[in-house]
Amino acid sequence: MARFSYTEGQLTTPLAQWALKSNIKSVYTIVLDYATGIDAAGGFSSVFTGGGGKVLGEVRVRSTRKITRRTSSGSRTRTRKPSLRS
Repeated sequence: MARFSYTEGQLTTPLAQWALKSNIKSVYTIVLDYATGIDAAGGFSSVFTGGGGKVLGEVRVRSTRKITRRTSSGSRTRTRKPSLRS
């Protein structure tokens, strides 16, 4: 049996661990609004909060091309002042 793919948790778990080791205390997540994006955010959040970090909020979007400083998603992220935006 062979596996030729990966799950999002394989990417977001190490990212959460890196953020904690890098002394990042708070994050605000922006993820794609479908199963894989939601699973990725959940995996990241569980590891990050389990290690003492704080998730200030989450935005689910249909396309990352539409996120700019002027959109509501971008504005909400900036007003929360996270240590890292993911």
